Amino acid sequence: AALAAAQKGDAAAALYLGEALLLSRVPPVVEAHDRALYWLNHAASRGLARADYWIGVAYAYGRFPSANRD
Repeated sequence: AALAAAQKGDAAAALYLGEALLLSRVPPVVEAHDRALYWLNHAASRGLARADYWIGVAYAYGRFPSANRD
């Protein structure tokens, strides 16, 4: 349900997906973290400051190795 809502532009659903992918207890997988970055950026672009926070934390801990740090 969250994926469908996020795909329709729901920022809270996008934030939920980004957090879930980023904080999952499975071993780190670059593809999952890239999807997390996508959804967190989606939420941040719609004004959710919490998404910006998680993006910063993830960069600080090297969770987005495939993303451009600029």
